[in-house]
Amino acid sequence: MLLVRRKGPFGEDLWAVPGGHLDRGEKLVACAVRELVEETRFPLLPASILAALDGVETFEDPLRSARGRLITMAHHFKFGEMGTLPEVVGSDDVKEARWFHRDELPAMESQLFEDHFVMLDHFLNIIEG
Repeated sequence: MLLVRRKGPFGEDLWAVPGGHLDRGEKLVACAVRELVEETRFPLLPASILAALDGVETFEDPLRSARGRLITMAHHFKFGEMGTLPEVVGSDDVKEARWFHRDELPAMESQLFEDHFVMLDHFLNIIEG
């Protein structure tokens, strides 16, 4: 799983799913691809990223963010079939970008921003049972 270490006033130094806010006139999936590339310098072309799209889910719990009422449309891209994962680096508004193995995630819940653990669990079934 690709995560970024946040910088800035909200959640500084916490790990998060790459993402951000929509630009005016931008489609949701285009925003997901743009933010992925901006925050991690992800080296694949947008068409290759879109081909890896494996799922989309809305996260809308009214209490999911201390910043106010935020609704997130999360896009799950599956790059594991590539053999070697692309090199990434923190860029734009993040300090660091790094690949984590799924087995590392259960111990990271307290290190993840807001409800990002819930998002990861939705797509990856981290919590067994």
